[in-house]
Amino acid sequence: MPLFVVEAISTIRHKYVIECNELDHAFDTVTIGEAAEFSQMFLGEQIITGHEITKDIFSEMNEMLKDVGDGTSYQPECGSPWLGDKIIHQVKY
Repeated sequence: MPLFVVEAISTIRHKYVIECNELDHAFDTVTIGEAAEFSQMFLGEQIITGHEITKDIFSEMNEMLKDVGDGTSYQPECGSPWLGDKIIHQVKY
């Protein structure tokens, strides 16, 4: 069966409560990461792209995660490369 990569974006609404003199100051406070989050709500997931890949491309993608997969700002993509082929979801028809 063919393999496909589907990329999606999850949307989360974050809410902050900030005491300050002007709304722009509240925006700035959130932008620089100083405000504590009051609440959040998951708003869904939107598919942005998808395409077919080979097993070789999957293996290359998985290897790359080993190098860039710690989730820090310098290495932003994270995943589970140690799972190998087990991470592939198989649709049962």
